[in-house]
Amino acid sequence: MASTYYRLSELKRWTSLPAFPHLNAQGEKLLSSEHYLLKVRELGQEVYDEDNNNIEAMRTLSLTSESDEERLQWQRLVVRTETPDYLTCRLLQGALSRVYDTPGDRSRAYSEAARCYMTSYRESEAQLGKWNMAGEVINSLESAGQTLRKNRFLSEVKEDIDPERRVQELANMRRLSLDEAEFTLQTLCLGSVREMLGIEYCSMAIEDALRSISSLASETSVSYTEAIMEGINTRLQPAGMVQTEDLNPFKKEISLLVEQEVIAKGVTSGKIYSTYSFLVNNDLEKSVDAQLKAVELEPENGDYRVTLGHLHYQRGELELAKQQYQQGLDLLPDYRKASLIRILGSMNIELD
Repeated sequence: MASTYYRLSELKRWTSLPAFPHLNAQGEKLLSSEHYLLKVRELGQEVYDEDNNNIEAMRTLSLTSESDEERLQWQRLVVRTETPDYLTCRLLQGALSRVYDTPGDRSRAYSEAARCYMTSYRESEAQLGKWNMAGEVINSLESAGQTLRKNRFLSEVKEDIDPERRVQELANMRRLSLDEAEFTLQTLCLGSVREMLGIEYCSMAIEDALRSISSLASETSVSYTEAIMEGINTRLQPAGMVQTEDLNPFKKEISLLVEQEVIAKGVTSGKIYSTYSFLVNNDLEKSVDAQLKAVELEPENGDYRVTLGHLHYQRGELELAKQQYQQGLDLLPDYRKASLIRILGSMNIELD
Protein backbone atom coordinates (compact mmCIF):
# COMPACT_ATOMS: atom_id res chain seq x y z
CA MET A 1 0.00 0.00 0.00
CA ALA A 2 1.29 3.49 -0.86
CA SER A 3 2.28 5.52 2.20
CA THR A 4 0.22 8.48 3.40
CA TYR A 5 3.13 10.82 2.67
CA TYR A 6 3.47 9.50 -0.90
CA ARG A 7 -0.23 9.80 -1.64
CA LEU A 8 -0.42 13.32 -0.24
CA SER A 9 2.63 14.54 -2.12
CA GLU A 10 1.22 13.15 -5.40
CA LEU A 11 -2.18 14.64 -4.61
CA LYS A 12 -0.78 18.13 -3.98
CA ARG A 13 1.33 17.89 -7.11
CA TRP A 14 -1.23 16.70 -9.63
CA THR A 15 -4.72 17.88 -8.71
CA SER A 16 -6.38 21.11 -7.63
CA LEU A 17 -9.58 19.54 -6.34
CA PRO A 18 -8.65 19.26 -2.62
CA ALA A 19 -9.11 22.93 -1.72
CA PHE A 20 -9.58 23.40 2.03
CA PRO A 21 -8.31 26.94 2.74
CA HIS A 22 -9.27 26.78 6.41
CA LEU A 23 -7.13 23.65 6.78
CA ASN A 24 -4.27 24.73 4.56
CA ALA A 25 -3.91 27.96 6.53
CA GLN A 26 -2.90 25.91 9.55
CA GLY A 27 0.23 24.71 7.84
CA GLU A 28 1.91 21.68 6.39
CA LYS A 29 1.32 19.45 9.42
CA LEU A 30 -2.30 18.96 8.41
CA LEU A 31 -1.26 18.03 4.88
CA SER A 32 0.66 15.05 6.21
CA SER A 33 -2.20 13.62 8.21
CA GLU A 34 -4.33 10.61 7.37
CA HIS A 35 -7.35 12.66 8.42
CA TYR A 36 -6.72 15.20 5.68
CA LEU A 37 -6.28 12.44 3.11
CA LEU A 38 -9.64 10.91 4.07
CA LYS A 39 -11.36 14.29 3.88
CA VAL A 40 -10.00 14.82 0.38
CA ARG A 41 -11.12 11.35 -0.69
CA GLU A 42 -14.63 12.04 0.62
CA LEU A 43 -14.72 15.27 -1.38
CA GLY A 44 -13.52 13.47 -4.52
CA GLN A 45 -16.18 10.79 -4.08
CA GLU A 46 -18.92 13.40 -3.63
CA VAL A 47 -17.89 15.18 -6.82
CA TYR A 48 -17.64 11.89 -8.72
CA ASP A 49 -21.10 10.76 -7.53
CA GLU A 50 -22.54 13.99 -8.93
CA ASP A 51 -20.60 13.80 -12.20
CA ASN A 52 -19.17 10.46 -13.35
CA ASN A 53 -17.15 12.25 -16.05
CA ASN A 54 -15.31 14.62 -13.72
CA ILE A 55 -11.62 13.98 -14.41
CA GLU A 56 -10.38 15.87 -11.34
CA ALA A 57 -12.60 13.70 -9.13
CA MET A 58 -11.27 10.50 -10.74
CA ARG A 59 -7.71 11.70 -10.38
CA THR A 60 -8.29 12.59 -6.74
CA LEU A 61 -9.80 9.16 -6.03
CA SER A 62 -6.84 7.56 -7.77
CA LEU A 63 -4.26 9.50 -5.81
CA THR A 64 -5.99 8.81 -2.50
CA SER A 65 -6.47 5.09 -3.19
CA GLU A 66 -5.16 2.77 -0.51
CA SER A 67 -4.03 0.11 -2.98
CA ASP A 68 -1.93 0.38 -6.13
CA GLU A 69 -4.46 -1.76 -8.01
CA GLU A 70 -7.33 0.62 -7.19
CA ARG A 71 -5.18 3.55 -8.18
CA LEU A 72 -4.53 1.95 -11.58
CA GLN A 73 -8.24 1.29 -12.12
CA TRP A 74 -9.03 4.97 -11.63
CA GLN A 75 -6.20 6.07 -13.94
CA ARG A 76 -7.45 3.73 -16.65
CA LEU A 77 -10.92 5.21 -16.25
CA VAL A 78 -9.47 8.70 -16.79
CA VAL A 79 -7.84 7.52 -20.04
CA ARG A 80 -11.11 5.99 -21.25
CA THR A 81 -13.16 9.07 -20.34
CA GLU A 82 -11.27 11.73 -22.29
CA THR A 83 -8.43 12.06 -24.77
CA PRO A 84 -5.35 11.73 -22.55
CA ASP A 85 -2.84 14.52 -22.17
CA TYR A 86 0.75 14.24 -20.99
CA LEU A 87 -0.21 14.42 -17.32
CA THR A 88 -2.80 11.64 -17.69
CA CYS A 89 -0.31 9.35 -19.43
CA ARG A 90 2.41 10.08 -16.92
CA LEU A 91 0.11 9.23 -14.00
CA LEU A 92 -1.03 6.08 -15.78
CA GLN A 93 2.58 5.06 -16.36
CA GLY A 94 3.37 5.62 -12.68
CA ALA A 95 0.40 3.51 -11.60
CA LEU A 96 1.33 0.74 -14.05
CA SER A 97 4.91 0.64 -12.78
CA ARG A 98 3.69 0.13 -9.21
CA VAL A 99 1.41 -2.78 -10.11
CA TYR A 100 3.42 -4.59 -12.79
CA ASP A 101 6.87 -5.14 -11.35
CA THR A 102 7.98 -8.46 -12.91
CA PRO A 103 9.92 -8.48 -16.22
CA GLY A 104 7.04 -9.90 -18.27
CA ASP A 105 4.48 -7.60 -16.67
CA ARG A 106 6.73 -4.56 -17.12
CA SER A 107 6.73 -5.12 -20.88
CA ARG A 108 2.93 -5.09 -20.79
CA ALA A 109 2.95 -1.93 -18.72
CA TYR A 110 5.30 -0.09 -21.10
CA SER A 111 3.14 -1.13 -24.04
CA GLU A 112 0.00 0.26 -22.38
CA ALA A 113 1.79 3.50 -21.51
CA ALA A 114 2.99 3.79 -25.13
CA ARG A 115 -0.61 3.52 -26.38
CA CYS A 116 -1.63 6.35 -24.07
CA TYR A 117 1.24 8.63 -25.15
CA MET A 118 0.61 7.76 -28.81
CA THR A 119 -3.05 8.77 -28.56
CA SER A 120 -2.07 12.02 -26.90
CA TYR A 121 0.61 12.67 -29.54
CA ARG A 122 -1.86 12.27 -32.40
CA GLU A 123 -4.39 14.59 -30.80
CA SER A 124 -1.96 17.25 -29.61
CA GLU A 125 -1.81 20.62 -31.36
CA ALA A 126 0.98 22.14 -29.24
CA GLN A 127 3.96 21.25 -31.40
CA LEU A 128 6.84 21.23 -28.90
CA GLY A 129 4.71 19.30 -26.42
CA LYS A 130 3.82 16.94 -29.24
CA TRP A 131 7.47 16.14 -29.95
CA ASN A 132 8.14 15.49 -26.27
CA MET A 133 5.15 13.15 -26.25
CA ALA A 134 6.62 11.33 -29.24
CA GLY A 135 9.81 10.85 -27.25
CA GLU A 136 7.79 9.19 -24.48
CA VAL A 137 6.23 6.83 -27.03
CA ILE A 138 9.66 5.85 -28.34
CA ASN A 139 11.06 5.29 -24.86
CA SER A 140 8.07 3.19 -23.83
CA LEU A 141 8.17 1.04 -26.98
CA GLU A 142 11.91 0.51 -26.57
CA SER A 143 11.38 -0.58 -22.97
CA ALA A 144 8.60 -2.91 -24.10
CA GLY A 145 10.94 -4.45 -26.70
CA GLN A 146 8.59 -3.57 -29.58
CA THR A 147 11.11 -2.57 -32.23
CA LEU A 148 8.80 -2.78 -35.24
CA ARG A 149 6.16 -0.56 -33.63
CA LYS A 150 8.88 1.87 -32.62
CA ASN A 151 10.30 2.09 -36.16
CA ARG A 152 6.84 2.59 -37.69
CA PHE A 153 6.12 5.35 -35.21
CA LEU A 154 9.50 6.99 -35.88
CA SER A 155 8.59 7.19 -39.58
CA GLU A 156 5.32 8.86 -38.63
CA VAL A 157 7.08 11.41 -36.44
CA LYS A 158 9.69 12.23 -39.07
CA GLU A 159 6.95 12.84 -41.61
CA ASP A 160 5.18 15.14 -39.13
CA ILE A 161 8.32 17.12 -38.28
CA ASP A 162 9.56 17.23 -41.88
CA PRO A 163 13.10 18.16 -40.82
CA GLU A 164 14.45 18.59 -44.37
CA ARG A 165 11.87 21.30 -45.08
CA ARG A 166 12.57 23.04 -41.77
CA VAL A 167 16.32 23.12 -42.39
CA GLN A 168 15.71 24.50 -45.89
CA GLU A 169 13.54 27.25 -44.41
CA LEU A 170 16.41 28.34 -42.18
CA ALA A 171 18.70 28.38 -45.20
CA ASN A 172 16.48 31.14 -46.59
CA MET A 173 15.27 33.08 -43.57
CA ARG A 174 13.84 35.87 -45.69
CA ARG A 175 10.68 33.75 -45.68
CA LEU A 176 10.56 33.46 -41.89
CA SER A 177 9.65 35.83 -39.12
CA LEU A 178 11.90 35.87 -36.07
CA ASP A 179 9.38 33.77 -34.12
CA GLU A 180 9.23 31.20 -36.92
CA ALA A 181 13.02 30.99 -37.16
CA GLU A 182 13.40 30.57 -33.39
CA PHE A 183 10.63 27.96 -33.32
CA THR A 184 12.25 25.96 -36.10
CA LEU A 185 15.59 25.98 -34.27
CA GLN A 186 13.86 24.98 -31.06
CA THR A 187 12.02 22.11 -32.77
CA LEU A 188 15.04 20.56 -34.45
CA CYS A 189 17.28 20.97 -31.39
CA LEU A 190 14.74 19.80 -28.83
CA GLY A 191 16.15 16.94 -26.79
CA SER A 192 13.38 14.49 -27.67
CA VAL A 193 13.66 15.29 -31.40
CA ARG A 194 17.45 14.87 -31.37
CA GLU A 195 17.05 11.52 -29.67
CA MET A 196 14.55 10.39 -32.31
CA LEU A 197 16.07 11.81 -35.48
CA GLY A 198 19.72 12.36 -34.53
CA ILE A 199 21.67 15.57 -33.95
CA GLU A 200 22.52 16.18 -37.60
CA TYR A 201 19.33 18.16 -38.28
CA CYS A 202 19.96 20.39 -35.27
CA SER A 203 23.54 21.02 -36.41
CA MET A 204 22.41 21.82 -39.98
CA ALA A 205 19.67 24.12 -38.64
CA ILE A 206 22.16 26.10 -36.55
CA GLU A 207 24.64 26.36 -39.43
CA ASP A 208 22.01 27.49 -41.93
CA ALA A 209 20.60 30.02 -39.46
CA LEU A 210 24.06 31.54 -39.00
CA ARG A 211 24.75 31.65 -42.74
CA SER A 212 21.38 33.29 -43.32
CA ILE A 213 22.19 35.94 -40.73
CA SER A 214 25.35 36.66 -42.69
CA SER A 215 23.54 36.96 -46.00
CA LEU A 216 20.95 39.24 -44.41
CA ALA A 217 23.48 41.36 -42.47
CA SER A 218 22.80 44.51 -44.42
CA GLU A 219 19.03 44.27 -43.98
CA THR A 220 18.68 42.51 -40.62
CA SER A 221 18.58 44.34 -37.32
CA VAL A 222 21.11 43.49 -34.64
CA SER A 223 18.20 42.52 -32.35
CA TYR A 224 17.09 39.85 -34.85
CA THR A 225 20.61 38.45 -35.00
CA GLU A 226 20.90 38.57 -31.21
CA ALA A 227 17.66 36.64 -30.83
CA ILE A 228 18.82 33.88 -33.18
CA MET A 229 22.20 33.75 -31.43
CA GLU A 230 20.49 33.50 -28.05
CA GLY A 231 18.33 30.69 -29.41
CA ILE A 232 21.45 28.85 -30.56
CA ASN A 233 23.13 29.46 -27.22
CA THR A 234 20.10 28.06 -25.38
CA ARG A 235 20.04 24.98 -27.59
CA LEU A 236 23.69 24.30 -26.80
CA GLN A 237 23.36 24.48 -23.03
CA PRO A 238 21.69 22.03 -20.63
CA ALA A 239 18.11 23.06 -20.02
CA GLY A 240 16.20 21.44 -17.19
CA MET A 241 16.13 17.68 -17.61
CA VAL A 242 17.24 17.74 -21.25
CA GLN A 243 20.95 17.09 -21.48
CA THR A 244 22.79 18.52 -24.49
CA GLU A 245 26.31 17.15 -24.17
CA ASP A 246 25.77 15.48 -27.55
CA LEU A 247 26.00 18.92 -29.19
CA ASN A 248 29.33 19.85 -27.63
CA PRO A 249 31.35 18.47 -30.59
CA PHE A 250 29.61 21.05 -32.78
CA LYS A 251 30.55 24.02 -30.60
CA LYS A 252 33.92 24.53 -32.30
CA GLU A 253 32.38 24.32 -35.76
CA ILE A 254 29.58 26.69 -34.80
CA SER A 255 31.98 29.15 -33.17
CA LEU A 256 33.91 29.34 -36.46
CA LEU A 257 30.68 30.07 -38.27
CA VAL A 258 29.90 32.84 -35.80
CA GLU A 259 33.34 34.34 -36.49
CA GLN A 260 33.00 34.08 -40.25
CA GLU A 261 29.30 34.68 -40.81
CA VAL A 262 28.37 37.11 -38.02
CA ILE A 263 31.24 38.93 -36.35
CA ALA A 264 33.39 39.26 -39.48
CA LYS A 265 30.42 40.82 -41.31
CA GLY A 266 30.15 43.57 -38.72
CA VAL A 267 27.01 42.34 -36.93
CA THR A 268 28.18 42.81 -33.35
CA SER A 269 26.74 43.49 -29.91
CA GLY A 270 27.44 42.53 -26.33
CA LYS A 271 25.02 39.62 -26.55
CA ILE A 272 26.66 38.25 -29.68
CA TYR A 273 30.13 38.41 -28.14
CA SER A 274 28.90 36.90 -24.88
CA THR A 275 27.32 34.03 -26.79
CA TYR A 276 30.52 33.58 -28.77
CA SER A 277 32.44 33.54 -25.48
CA PHE A 278 30.36 30.55 -24.39
CA LEU A 279 30.92 28.76 -27.67
CA VAL A 280 34.70 28.99 -27.28
CA ASN A 281 34.87 28.45 -23.51
CA ASN A 282 37.19 25.46 -23.95
CA ASP A 283 39.79 28.08 -24.97
CA LEU A 284 39.84 30.35 -21.90
CA GLU A 285 42.00 33.02 -23.50
CA LYS A 286 39.70 33.40 -26.48
CA SER A 287 36.63 33.18 -24.23
CA VAL A 288 37.92 35.94 -21.93
CA ASP A 289 38.74 38.19 -24.90
CA ALA A 290 35.21 37.77 -26.26
CA GLN A 291 33.61 38.44 -22.88
CA LEU A 292 35.79 41.54 -22.44
CA LYS A 293 34.45 42.75 -25.78
CA ALA A 294 30.89 42.12 -24.56
CA VAL A 295 31.60 44.21 -21.44
CA GLU A 296 33.20 46.94 -23.56
CA LEU A 297 30.13 47.12 -25.81
CA GLU A 298 27.62 47.02 -22.95
CA PRO A 299 29.43 48.16 -19.77
CA GLU A 300 26.19 48.47 -17.78
CA ASN A 301 25.26 44.80 -18.22
CA GLY A 302 25.92 43.14 -14.87
CA ASP A 303 25.53 39.61 -16.24
CA TYR A 304 28.40 40.08 -18.67
CA ARG A 305 30.67 41.21 -15.84
CA VAL A 306 29.69 38.26 -13.63
CA THR A 307 30.42 35.88 -16.52
CA LEU A 308 33.78 37.57 -17.05
CA GLY A 309 34.43 37.11 -13.33
CA HIS A 310 33.74 33.37 -13.67
CA LEU A 311 36.23 33.15 -16.54
CA HIS A 312 38.94 34.98 -14.60
CA TYR A 313 38.26 32.65 -11.65
CA GLN A 314 38.73 29.62 -13.92
CA ARG A 315 42.10 31.04 -14.98
CA GLY A 316 43.13 31.46 -11.35
CA GLU A 317 43.02 35.27 -11.55
CA LEU A 318 41.24 35.80 -8.25
CA GLU A 319 41.68 39.57 -7.92
CA LEU A 320 40.45 40.21 -11.45
CA ALA A 321 37.53 37.86 -10.80
CA LYS A 322 36.60 39.70 -7.57
CA GLN A 323 36.78 43.02 -9.38
CA GLN A 324 34.32 41.87 -12.05
CA TYR A 325 32.04 40.17 -9.51
CA GLN A 326 31.86 43.39 -7.49
CA GLN A 327 31.06 45.52 -10.54
CA GLY A 328 28.51 42.96 -11.71
CA LEU A 329 26.92 42.87 -8.25
CA ASP A 330 26.60 46.66 -8.25
CA LEU A 331 24.80 46.55 -11.61
CA LEU A 332 22.44 43.63 -10.97
CA PRO A 333 18.90 44.36 -9.73
CA ASP A 334 18.43 43.96 -5.98
CA TYR A 335 16.36 40.79 -6.22
CA ARG A 336 19.31 38.96 -7.85
CA LYS A 337 22.11 40.15 -5.61
CA ALA A 338 21.47 37.72 -2.75
CA SER A 339 21.67 34.76 -5.11
CA LEU A 340 25.05 35.87 -6.50
CA ILE A 341 26.39 36.46 -2.98
CA ARG A 342 25.37 32.92 -2.00
CA ILE A 343 27.10 31.48 -5.08
CA LEU A 344 30.28 33.41 -4.33
CA GLY A 345 30.10 32.30 -0.71
CA SER A 346 30.00 28.67 -1.82
CA MET A 347 33.20 29.44 -3.80
CA ASN A 348 34.78 30.99 -0.67
CA ILE A 349 34.92 34.40 -2.35
CA GLU A 350 34.28 37.47 -0.18
CA LEU A 351 33.78 40.87 -1.77
CA ASP A 352 34.76 44.14 -0.09
